[in-house]
Amino acid sequence: MVAARGNKNHGPQRMKDIVLYGQLKALGVPPAKAWALTAKIRDTLHPVAAVAAAKLHGAGRRVARAGLGLDIGSGINDASLGAKAGSLAIPIPIVGTAVGAIVGGIIGAFFGPAKLGKASVTWNDMVAHQYLANTPGHAFDERYFGEALKGAMDEGNNVWPGCGPDRHKNPDCFFGPMSQVILQGYTSGRVPVNADTATVFNAVVLPWLQSGANGLVNWGTLRNEPTQQLLLEAATDRYINGLPIVRGDMQAYAGQGYTTHEPSISSVLMRAPAAPTVSSAVATQPVAGVPSQIVAQASAVAGQASPAISSANSQSTTSSILSQMLAQNGVGMSSPAAQQVVSQIAAQGVTQTSYGPSAAASGAPSWLIPAGIVGIIALKVL
Repeated sequence: MVAARGNKNHGPQRMKDIVLYGQLKALGVPPAKAWALTAKIRDTLHPVAAVAAAKLHGAGRRVARAGLGLDIGSGINDASLGAKAGSLAIPIPIVGTAVGAIVGGIIGAFFGPAKLGKASVTWNDMVAHQYLANTPGHAFDERYFGEALKGAMDEGNNVWPGCGPDRHKNPDCFFGPMSQVILQGYTSGRVPVNADTATVFNAVVLPWLQSGANGLVNWGTLRNEPTQQLLLEAATDRYINGLPIVRGDMQAYAGQGYTTHEPSISSVLMRAPAAPTVSSAVATQPVAGVPSQIVAQASAVAGQASPAISSANSQSTTSSILSQMLAQNGVGMSSPAAQQVVSQIAAQGVTQTSYGPSAAASGAPSWLIPAGIVGIIALKVL
Protein backbone atom coordinates (compact mmCIF):
# COMPACT_ATOMS: atom_id res chain seq x y z
CA MET A 1 0.00 0.00 0.00
CA VAL A 2 1.32 3.41 -0.99
CA ALA A 3 0.86 6.39 1.30
CA ALA A 4 -1.06 9.36 0.01
CA ARG A 5 1.14 11.87 -1.70
CA GLY A 6 0.95 15.54 -0.88
CA ASN A 7 2.95 18.56 0.08
CA LYS A 8 2.94 21.17 2.80
CA ASN A 9 1.07 23.65 0.63
CA HIS A 10 -1.67 21.54 -0.83
CA GLY A 11 -2.05 18.59 1.57
CA PRO A 12 -2.78 14.97 0.64
CA GLN A 13 -3.67 13.93 -2.86
CA ARG A 14 -7.46 13.64 -3.25
CA MET A 15 -9.36 10.85 -4.92
CA LYS A 16 -11.36 12.01 -7.93
CA ASP A 17 -14.87 10.68 -8.45
CA ILE A 18 -14.02 9.22 -11.84
CA VAL A 19 -11.12 7.30 -10.30
CA LEU A 20 -13.42 5.92 -7.61
CA TYR A 21 -15.85 4.87 -10.35
CA GLY A 22 -13.08 2.93 -12.10
CA GLN A 23 -12.01 1.30 -8.85
CA LEU A 24 -15.54 0.18 -8.00
CA LYS A 25 -15.87 -1.40 -11.44
CA ALA A 26 -12.51 -3.11 -10.97
CA LEU A 27 -13.87 -4.63 -7.76
CA GLY A 28 -16.77 -6.14 -9.69
CA VAL A 29 -19.52 -3.58 -9.13
CA PRO A 30 -21.68 -3.37 -12.29
CA PRO A 31 -21.06 -0.10 -14.16
CA ALA A 32 -24.54 1.37 -13.65
CA LYS A 33 -24.44 0.66 -9.93
CA ALA A 34 -20.84 1.88 -9.66
CA TRP A 35 -21.86 5.21 -11.23
CA ALA A 36 -24.68 5.80 -8.75
CA LEU A 37 -22.64 4.51 -5.83
CA THR A 38 -19.78 6.88 -6.66
CA ALA A 39 -22.11 9.85 -6.28
CA LYS A 40 -23.56 8.48 -3.05
CA ILE A 41 -20.12 7.89 -1.51
CA ARG A 42 -18.89 11.33 -2.54
CA ASP A 43 -21.97 13.30 -1.49
CA THR A 44 -23.40 11.37 1.46
CA LEU A 45 -21.88 8.18 2.77
CA HIS A 46 -18.29 9.30 3.29
CA PRO A 47 -19.17 12.72 4.78
CA VAL A 48 -21.49 11.04 7.30
CA ALA A 49 -18.86 8.44 8.17
CA ALA A 50 -16.11 11.05 8.57
CA VAL A 51 -18.18 13.41 10.72
CA ALA A 52 -19.39 10.51 12.89
CA ALA A 53 -15.79 9.36 13.37
CA ALA A 54 -14.73 12.88 14.31
CA LYS A 55 -17.43 13.06 16.96
CA LEU A 56 -16.44 9.66 18.34
CA HIS A 57 -12.83 10.77 18.66
CA GLY A 58 -13.46 13.93 20.60
CA ALA A 59 -13.85 16.47 17.83
CA GLY A 60 -17.48 16.70 18.89
CA ARG A 61 -16.41 18.36 22.11
CA ARG A 62 -14.95 21.18 20.03
CA VAL A 63 -17.86 21.48 17.65
CA ALA A 64 -20.57 24.06 17.71
CA ARG A 65 -23.62 24.23 15.53
CA ALA A 66 -23.70 27.41 13.49
CA GLY A 67 -26.51 28.11 11.10
CA LEU A 68 -26.96 25.13 8.78
CA GLY A 69 -23.68 23.47 9.48
CA LEU A 70 -21.15 22.07 11.85
CA ASP A 71 -17.77 23.51 12.68
CA ILE A 72 -15.38 20.64 13.22
CA GLY A 73 -12.40 21.44 15.40
CA SER A 74 -8.80 20.45 14.89
CA GLY A 75 -9.40 17.15 16.66
CA ILE A 76 -10.44 15.63 13.36
CA ASN A 77 -6.96 16.11 11.98
CA ASP A 78 -5.36 12.99 13.44
CA ALA A 79 -1.61 12.73 13.02
CA SER A 80 -2.18 9.37 11.37
CA LEU A 81 -4.87 10.64 9.02
CA GLY A 82 -3.81 10.15 5.42
CA ALA A 83 -0.92 7.88 6.30
CA LYS A 84 -2.82 4.76 5.32
CA ALA A 85 -4.22 5.96 2.03
CA GLY A 86 -3.62 3.37 -0.63
CA SER A 87 -3.77 3.19 -4.37
CA LEU A 88 -4.26 0.05 -6.39
CA ALA A 89 -1.00 -0.94 -8.00
CA ILE A 90 -2.78 -1.90 -11.23
CA PRO A 91 -4.08 0.26 -14.08
CA ILE A 92 -7.80 0.87 -13.65
CA PRO A 93 -9.71 1.83 -16.79
CA ILE A 94 -12.18 4.54 -15.86
CA VAL A 95 -14.36 4.12 -18.92
CA GLY A 96 -15.69 0.96 -20.54
CA THR A 97 -17.70 -1.96 -19.28
CA ALA A 98 -15.13 -4.62 -18.51
CA VAL A 99 -14.39 -5.61 -14.93
CA GLY A 100 -10.89 -5.58 -13.49
CA ALA A 101 -7.50 -4.46 -14.65
CA ILE A 102 -7.58 -5.86 -18.14
CA VAL A 103 -4.39 -7.20 -19.64
CA GLY A 104 -5.93 -8.86 -22.66
CA GLY A 105 -8.09 -11.89 -23.34
CA ILE A 106 -7.40 -15.38 -24.56
CA ILE A 107 -9.34 -15.57 -27.83
CA GLY A 108 -6.70 -16.24 -30.45
CA ALA A 109 -3.88 -16.65 -27.94
CA PHE A 110 -2.86 -20.01 -29.38
CA PHE A 111 -3.19 -19.11 -33.05
CA GLY A 112 0.36 -19.63 -34.27
CA PRO A 113 0.27 -17.55 -37.47
CA ALA A 114 -0.46 -14.42 -35.45
CA LYS A 115 2.83 -14.85 -33.60
CA LEU A 116 4.57 -15.12 -36.96
CA GLY A 117 3.13 -11.83 -38.19
CA LYS A 118 0.81 -13.41 -40.73
CA ALA A 119 -1.77 -10.67 -40.65
CA SER A 120 -4.06 -11.76 -43.47
CA VAL A 121 -4.14 -15.34 -42.21
CA THR A 122 -5.06 -14.09 -38.75
CA TRP A 123 -7.83 -11.85 -40.06
CA ASN A 124 -9.26 -14.67 -42.16
CA ASP A 125 -9.23 -16.93 -39.10
CA MET A 126 -11.13 -14.32 -37.11
CA VAL A 127 -13.73 -14.04 -39.88
CA ALA A 128 -14.03 -17.81 -40.39
CA HIS A 129 -14.77 -18.39 -36.70
CA GLN A 130 -17.16 -15.41 -36.57
CA TYR A 131 -15.50 -14.29 -33.35
CA LEU A 132 -16.54 -10.67 -33.79
CA ALA A 133 -20.23 -11.52 -33.69
CA ASN A 134 -19.99 -12.89 -30.15
CA THR A 135 -16.76 -11.62 -28.59
CA PRO A 136 -16.08 -8.17 -27.12
CA GLY A 137 -12.86 -6.58 -28.27
CA HIS A 138 -11.16 -6.74 -24.86
CA ALA A 139 -11.48 -10.54 -24.82
CA PHE A 140 -8.97 -11.07 -27.67
CA ASP A 141 -5.30 -11.85 -27.27
CA GLU A 142 -3.31 -8.70 -28.00
CA ARG A 143 -1.06 -10.11 -30.73
CA TYR A 144 -3.96 -11.88 -32.41
CA PHE A 145 -6.03 -8.69 -32.45
CA GLY A 146 -3.11 -6.57 -33.59
CA GLU A 147 -2.43 -8.84 -36.55
CA ALA A 148 -6.14 -8.94 -37.40
CA LEU A 149 -6.22 -5.14 -37.59
CA LYS A 150 -3.49 -5.16 -40.22
CA GLY A 151 -4.99 -8.15 -41.99
CA ALA A 152 -8.36 -6.48 -42.26
CA MET A 153 -6.77 -3.46 -43.91
CA ASP A 154 -4.66 -5.62 -46.23
CA GLU A 155 -7.76 -7.59 -47.26
CA GLY A 156 -10.09 -4.62 -46.96
CA ASN A 157 -11.64 -4.46 -50.42
CA ASN A 158 -10.61 -0.82 -50.81
CA VAL A 159 -12.12 0.26 -47.47
CA TRP A 160 -8.82 1.96 -46.57
CA PRO A 161 -7.50 3.75 -49.68
CA GLY A 162 -4.45 5.14 -47.89
CA CYS A 163 -2.13 4.04 -45.10
CA GLY A 164 0.21 2.23 -47.45
CA PRO A 165 -0.04 0.11 -50.60
CA ASP A 166 -2.22 -2.96 -50.85
CA ARG A 167 -0.99 -5.87 -48.71
CA HIS A 168 1.37 -3.51 -46.91
CA LYS A 169 -1.03 -1.37 -44.90
CA ASN A 170 0.03 0.39 -41.73
CA PRO A 171 -2.84 -0.03 -39.22
CA ASP A 172 -1.40 2.60 -36.86
CA CYS A 173 -2.03 5.18 -39.60
CA PHE A 174 -5.76 4.61 -39.09
CA PHE A 175 -6.16 3.39 -35.51
CA GLY A 176 -4.05 6.24 -34.12
CA PRO A 177 -6.52 8.87 -35.39
CA MET A 178 -9.42 6.64 -34.35
CA SER A 179 -8.02 6.61 -30.79
CA GLN A 180 -7.94 10.41 -30.85
CA VAL A 181 -11.53 10.62 -32.08
CA ILE A 182 -12.74 8.38 -29.24
CA LEU A 183 -10.77 10.34 -26.67
CA GLN A 184 -12.20 13.63 -27.97
CA GLY A 185 -15.66 12.17 -27.59
CA TYR A 186 -15.11 11.99 -23.84
CA THR A 187 -13.23 15.25 -23.37
CA SER A 188 -15.83 17.17 -25.39
CA GLY A 189 -18.71 15.66 -23.45
CA ARG A 190 -20.27 13.96 -26.47
CA VAL A 191 -20.26 10.68 -24.58
CA PRO A 192 -20.36 10.28 -20.79
CA VAL A 193 -17.75 8.34 -18.87
CA ASN A 194 -20.26 5.59 -18.13
CA ALA A 195 -21.26 5.03 -21.78
CA ASP A 196 -21.05 1.46 -23.08
CA THR A 197 -19.16 0.38 -26.18
CA ALA A 198 -22.13 0.57 -28.56
CA THR A 199 -22.94 4.09 -27.40
CA VAL A 200 -19.37 5.29 -27.92
CA PHE A 201 -19.14 3.65 -31.33
CA ASN A 202 -22.47 4.98 -32.59
CA ALA A 203 -22.06 8.50 -31.16
CA VAL A 204 -18.42 9.14 -31.99
CA VAL A 205 -16.74 6.56 -34.23
CA LEU A 206 -19.51 5.85 -36.71
CA PRO A 207 -20.11 9.51 -37.67
CA TRP A 208 -16.36 9.90 -38.18
CA LEU A 209 -16.32 6.87 -40.47
CA GLN A 210 -19.39 8.08 -42.37
CA SER A 211 -17.62 11.39 -42.98
CA GLY A 212 -14.69 9.54 -44.54
CA ALA A 213 -12.42 9.69 -41.46
CA ASN A 214 -10.44 12.59 -42.89
CA GLY A 215 -9.78 10.68 -46.10
CA LEU A 216 -8.67 7.46 -44.39
CA VAL A 217 -11.84 5.49 -45.15
CA ASN A 218 -14.03 4.87 -48.18
CA TRP A 219 -17.42 4.85 -46.45
CA GLY A 220 -19.20 3.91 -49.67
CA THR A 221 -17.38 0.57 -49.43
CA LEU A 222 -17.27 0.17 -45.65
CA ARG A 223 -21.02 0.66 -45.30
CA ASN A 224 -21.48 -2.69 -47.07
CA GLU A 225 -18.84 -4.51 -44.99
CA PRO A 226 -20.51 -5.47 -41.69
CA THR A 227 -17.61 -7.63 -40.52
CA GLN A 228 -15.11 -4.79 -40.83
CA GLN A 229 -17.55 -2.58 -38.94
CA LEU A 230 -17.68 -5.17 -36.15
CA LEU A 231 -13.90 -5.11 -36.04
CA LEU A 232 -13.92 -1.34 -35.59
CA GLU A 233 -16.48 -1.63 -32.81
CA ALA A 234 -14.27 -4.29 -31.18
CA ALA A 235 -11.31 -1.92 -31.45
CA THR A 236 -13.44 0.75 -29.76
CA ASP A 237 -14.20 -1.70 -26.96
CA ARG A 238 -10.51 -2.40 -26.43
CA TYR A 239 -9.54 1.24 -26.31
CA ILE A 240 -12.23 2.32 -23.87
CA ASN A 241 -11.30 -0.61 -21.64
CA GLY A 242 -7.71 0.53 -21.28
CA LEU A 243 -6.14 -1.58 -24.03
CA PRO A 244 -4.12 0.06 -26.83
CA ILE A 245 -5.03 -0.27 -30.49
CA VAL A 246 -1.75 1.03 -31.92
CA ARG A 247 1.26 -1.29 -31.97
CA GLY A 248 3.65 1.15 -30.36
CA ASP A 249 1.67 0.79 -27.13
CA MET A 250 1.12 -2.98 -27.32
CA GLN A 251 3.42 -5.14 -25.21
CA ALA A 252 3.21 -7.85 -27.86
CA TYR A 253 5.10 -5.56 -30.28
CA ALA A 254 7.60 -4.10 -27.83
CA GLY A 255 11.06 -3.56 -29.30
CA GLN A 256 9.92 -4.02 -32.90
CA GLY A 257 10.33 -0.41 -33.97
CA TYR A 258 6.74 0.81 -33.84
CA THR A 259 6.65 4.44 -32.77
CA THR A 260 2.99 5.51 -32.87
CA HIS A 261 1.71 6.14 -29.35
CA GLU A 262 -1.66 7.29 -28.08
CA PRO A 263 -2.55 8.11 -24.46
CA SER A 264 -5.04 5.96 -22.62
CA ILE A 265 -8.42 7.56 -22.00
CA SER A 266 -8.06 7.15 -18.25
CA SER A 267 -4.70 8.92 -18.17
CA VAL A 268 -6.28 11.98 -19.79
CA LEU A 269 -9.50 11.99 -17.76
CA MET A 270 -7.58 11.67 -14.50
CA ARG A 271 -5.94 15.03 -15.22
CA ALA A 272 -9.33 16.74 -15.13
CA PRO A 273 -9.59 19.59 -12.60
CA ALA A 274 -11.38 18.57 -9.44
CA ALA A 275 -13.64 20.70 -7.28
CA PRO A 276 -13.59 20.32 -3.50
CA THR A 277 -16.55 18.62 -1.84
CA VAL A 278 -17.76 18.07 1.70
CA SER A 279 -16.17 14.63 1.40
CA SER A 280 -12.73 15.98 0.57
CA ALA A 281 -13.02 18.70 3.20
CA VAL A 282 -13.94 16.50 6.15
CA ALA A 283 -11.36 13.84 5.29
CA THR A 284 -8.27 15.51 6.69
CA GLN A 285 -8.87 19.04 7.90
CA PRO A 286 -11.16 21.21 10.02
CA VAL A 287 -14.16 22.43 8.08
CA ALA A 288 -17.16 24.67 8.58
CA GLY A 289 -20.51 24.46 6.87
CA VAL A 290 -21.20 20.73 6.79
CA PRO A 291 -24.85 20.41 5.70
CA SER A 292 -27.16 19.96 8.64
CA GLN A 293 -28.62 16.78 7.16
CA ILE A 294 -25.16 15.21 7.16
CA VAL A 295 -24.61 16.37 10.74
CA ALA A 296 -27.91 14.86 11.89
CA GLN A 297 -27.18 11.48 10.31
CA ALA A 298 -23.61 11.48 11.64
CA SER A 299 -24.83 12.30 15.12
CA ALA A 300 -27.25 9.38 15.00
CA VAL A 301 -24.51 7.00 13.91
CA ALA A 302 -22.01 8.27 16.47
CA GLY A 303 -24.59 8.23 19.24
CA GLN A 304 -25.30 4.54 18.79
CA ALA A 305 -21.76 3.32 18.17
CA SER A 306 -20.09 0.84 20.48
CA PRO A 307 -17.69 2.32 23.09
CA ALA A 308 -15.07 -0.05 21.71
CA ILE A 309 -14.70 2.35 18.79
CA SER A 310 -12.68 4.74 20.96
CA SER A 311 -9.63 2.50 20.70
CA ALA A 312 -9.23 3.27 16.99
CA ASN A 313 -8.03 6.38 15.16
CA SER A 314 -10.37 8.59 13.16
CA GLN A 315 -9.38 7.23 9.77
CA SER A 316 -9.92 3.58 10.66
CA THR A 317 -13.20 4.48 12.36
CA THR A 318 -14.33 6.23 9.18
CA SER A 319 -13.35 3.15 7.17
CA SER A 320 -15.35 0.88 9.44
CA ILE A 321 -18.47 3.02 9.35
CA LEU A 322 -18.20 3.48 5.56
CA SER A 323 -17.76 -0.27 4.98
CA GLN A 324 -20.96 -0.99 6.86
CA MET A 325 -22.82 1.74 5.00
CA LEU A 326 -21.71 0.20 1.71
CA ALA A 327 -22.87 -3.21 2.91
CA GLN A 328 -26.28 -1.59 3.54
CA ASN A 329 -26.17 -0.55 -0.13
CA GLY A 330 -25.56 -4.13 -1.17
CA VAL A 331 -21.82 -3.75 -1.80
CA GLY A 332 -19.55 -5.94 0.31
CA MET A 333 -16.13 -4.38 0.78
CA SER A 334 -14.40 -7.10 2.78
CA SER A 335 -11.66 -8.18 0.37
CA PRO A 336 -8.15 -6.73 0.81
CA ALA A 337 -8.46 -4.77 -2.46
CA ALA A 338 -11.86 -3.41 -1.44
CA GLN A 339 -10.62 -2.42 2.01
CA GLN A 340 -7.74 -0.62 0.35
CA VAL A 341 -10.22 1.48 -1.63
CA VAL A 342 -12.26 2.20 1.51
CA SER A 343 -9.11 3.30 3.36
CA GLN A 344 -8.20 5.55 0.46
CA ILE A 345 -11.63 7.20 0.56
CA ALA A 346 -11.41 7.65 4.33
CA ALA A 347 -7.98 9.27 4.11
CA GLN A 348 -8.51 11.48 1.07
CA GLY A 349 -12.20 12.06 0.55
CA VAL A 350 -13.67 12.23 -2.96
CA THR A 351 -13.57 15.33 -5.16
CA GLN A 352 -15.91 16.12 -8.04
CA THR A 353 -14.91 16.40 -11.71
CA SER A 354 -16.88 17.46 -14.75
CA TYR A 355 -16.64 13.88 -16.05
CA GLY A 356 -18.00 12.29 -12.87
CA PRO A 357 -21.60 11.66 -11.80
CA SER A 358 -23.80 14.58 -10.84
CA ALA A 359 -25.29 14.87 -7.37
CA ALA A 360 -28.53 13.45 -8.75
CA ALA A 361 -26.85 10.33 -10.14
CA SER A 362 -27.37 8.35 -6.94
CA GLY A 363 -31.09 8.43 -7.58
CA ALA A 364 -31.81 9.95 -4.15
CA PRO A 365 -31.33 13.29 -2.42
CA SER A 366 -27.71 13.80 -1.47
CA TRP A 367 -28.59 13.86 2.22
CA LEU A 368 -30.63 10.67 2.26
CA ILE A 369 -29.04 7.73 4.07
CA PRO A 370 -30.55 4.28 3.41
CA ALA A 371 -33.02 3.12 6.02
CA GLY A 372 -31.40 1.15 8.78
CA ILE A 373 -27.99 2.76 8.48
CA VAL A 374 -28.22 4.18 12.00
CA GLY A 375 -28.39 0.62 13.23
CA ILE A 376 -24.67 0.08 12.83
CA ILE A 377 -24.10 0.09 16.57
CA ALA A 378 -21.70 -2.82 16.79
CA LEU A 379 -18.69 -1.02 15.35
CA LYS A 380 -15.36 -2.44 16.38
CA VAL A 381 -12.06 -1.49 14.80
CA LEU A 382 -9.03 -3.61 15.49
